[in-house]
Amino acid sequence: MGVAVISALSGRTSAEVNDQNCQELVARYRQRFLDRFETLRCGELRESGYGADNVEPCSVLVERGVQVLVEVLEEYHQEQSEKRPEP
Repeated sequence: MGVAVISALSGRTSAEVNDQNCQELVARYRQRFLDRFETLRCGELRESGYGADNVEPCSVLVERGVQVLVEVLEEYHQEQSEKRPEP
């Protein structure tokens, strides 16, 4: 889900468009998600307590994943703002 949002915001609109920023954001999101949840695999996330029959429902994981995504996007936006010269 996070990758789809990043792609919609900064992905290519044609093959000629450089997608380096999109790739960088996806890599950051992936790493931050791994840092927080220790895996990207649904089965392993379920084993760690997420899922309908577990301690935390999937909706809680989705919410936390979105929080990670927002953090990454906000940090990136701040970095880009700092790089822009003042008018």
